Amino acid sequence: MALKPLQGLALAGACALSPAASAQNFLLNEGGIMFQMLPRCAETVPVSGMYTQASALKMEAAQAQAIAEKLVATLTARCPQTRTLRLDLLRGQHMIALDGTAVGAVALALAPPSAAPVPQGPNLLAPTSPLPSLASASSPAARCGVLAQWMETTLLDGAEQEAFRDEHMRAVFGRTFDDDNTLRMVVHDTEVAACVRPKLRPAQPVSAIGILRRVMPDDSPDVSSSPQAQRVKRLEPVLREVMGYTSGPRLRGTISAHVRQVRQQYATANQLANMANRGNAEQVLSKELAPERQTVRELTLLLPADRERLLATLTEQRARVAMDRINAWLDKAQALPRNLAGAGELHKGRQQLAEVMGMLTPDRHATVRGRVEGLLDEMLAPTLSDVTQRVARVAATREGARTLVTLQQDFERQLHSYGDLPSVQRAYQALLDARNRVLPPLLPAWQAQLAATPARRAELDERRDELVALFGAHVAVDDAHYAAFKAPLDARADELVQRLNAEEKARRARERQAARAAAAAAGLALKAEDFKAPGGPGSTAMVALYTGDFQRVGATRGSAALGALADGYIAEFSGRCRQHLVDAVELTEPKCTLWQTQEQNYREVSRHCIHSINVPTGVFAERSLLDAKASRHGERGIQTLGAILSLNTKAMMGLLEADAWDGTARKAVAAHACTAPALKRLRVNLEAYFLGKPAVMLDGVTAGDD
Repeated sequence: MALKPLQGLALAGACALSPAASAQNFLLNEGGIMFQMLPRCAETVPVSGMYTQASALKMEAAQAQAIAEKLVATLTARCPQTRTLRLDLLRGQHMIALDGTAVGAVALALAPPSAAPVPQGPNLLAPTSPLPSLASASSPAARCGVLAQWMETTLLDGAEQEAFRDEHMRAVFGRTFDDDNTLRMVVHDTEVAACVRPKLRPAQPVSAIGILRRVMPDDSPDVSSSPQAQRVKRLEPVLREVMGYTSGPRLRGTISAHVRQVRQQYATANQLANMANRGNAEQVLSKELAPERQTVRELTLLLPADRERLLATLTEQRARVAMDRINAWLDKAQALPRNLAGAGELHKGRQQLAEVMGMLTPDRHATVRGRVEGLLDEMLAPTLSDVTQRVARVAATREGARTLVTLQQDFERQLHSYGDLPSVQRAYQALLDARNRVLPPLLPAWQAQLAATPARRAELDERRDELVALFGAHVAVDDAHYAAFKAPLDARADELVQRLNAEEKARRARERQAARAAAAAAGLALKAEDFKAPGGPGSTAMVALYTGDFQRVGATRGSAALGALADGYIAEFSGRCRQHLVDAVELTEPKCTLWQTQEQNYREVSRHCIHSINVPTGVFAERSLLDAKASRHGERGIQTLGAILSLNTKAMMGLLEADAWDGTARKAVAAHACTAPALKRLRVNLEAYFLGKPAVMLDGVTAGDD
């Protein structure tokens, strides 16, 4: 297989080599990557890497750790004066830096930079396996039993990757999975084969001894038929896939990656635990060690007991350091003055340390809370004592009630941050008790005062200002005292509103009566029988329009039916009474000047107009009626209104129905003289209906004036 260059690797350091050593090449094969190093005396020793499989490009941090350790061990053996080595491995767009502080020691920089390096110590987490070792088996059948127990632990559940974790492999075979030079031979070709294949008698030489061996029985046991071997045989196909003898989904590279990932997670977990146990205060309290941090939550491959131990270590160590920091803060807080200003400084510090306090265990948090509350009680004691004494001296008068409002406002402004303290809660309860003592005796006099107050706006506004002075501007909606004082004031306000409404109604009635008299004097008052309804479709709507009873029109303002009714009125009135139009406008209609046709088999199948002009129709109408109708039908342009009214309206509602409503309107116009007041009232109310305005009633007064 051709090897391809792997870029981004360099081993740097101070190196002095002998001439003989510098002329030697040496190779290192690790995880499918072949490294060829040509050491020479220089500040940088180049390392060229060649990968032999695609999966090797996805370099995991644990694999980089192993590579670095072997490279360092190999190079330092040939370069004994090297004291500091660094391997920079490019993975995607990220650099993984491995730094060693002594010969042969390489540490992966997983933890974030901190103010000081973390002292190294023994690993807290070292996974162990309950499986027995092959070496402990006393017989071939027992060895098959050990193999069966190892395979059945995880392979039966389809989690074959777990079987090859370092702790299981070391416990059973004394080596790890990626020790691939001997693993296949040791595990499968020797141990497993002995359990699953029948024992064959070896060939004997042609001699007296050989003949004797062929005729003599072989006393060595054949374990392939034992119950332990049968258990191994069930899972042997899975193992053959892992070892590469047969194809299948259980690729060796996938399992290798899983094993490396387990190692990496344990390396990360131990670094976190090491930082928690030996780091400085800033490192221990950093967010990187928070148990809820994503870095910690992603350590899913740890054994459950190890994960619980890590979380317990992080929690306990962070709580311990947090407690030390809080104790130091509390010791300094002892020097604060015992007054309201000192309480403010203590509260500010408590807010600043809120995140640190959240790291405490429940028992430690209770201890800190007790100490803080004790200090706050000492600092707030003078203020609370003064408030309690002043509240006790308040008399049951209106002045006393106003004093309580001032005391309550000052209390909430100064002490709202300490509402969780029992001492503050007791002082506030004393203030509430004072309100219960002062306010009820004032209620009868207040009710009597409101009963004697005239129901006028100015006087009631004065009482409302007094109510605000007694209770303050911000009162709880469920305050029973406030509700009792406010109820009689609201009752007097309701009386004022009712009186004002009655006065307004009487005024409007007088005005309407005067309007009726004026309309009668001017001849504007009409009777229902003055309008000669022709009957037929639309007749009911015309009567409702004439009488001003818009609720009985039966057609919406923008409907085609009402448009057709207006069309008939306009056409008939124009033909009979054109000289009586006050502000006449001539209607137009479109006339096509250019048609576009479509033919099929030399026959015209469709045509539509692509250019037209407006031509006069000889029909005239009142401008006000056309504008009112256009406001509901979305029509624009006076010169084209007539055409739209006479054509589009009929197209929308259907020709027959349009003709019926149109004809009824024409008959109604023809039944009246051109100057008939009833005919004019019909047009005026038709315009009002289109515009959404009030109707003019029969008595000549506009609806809604009363």
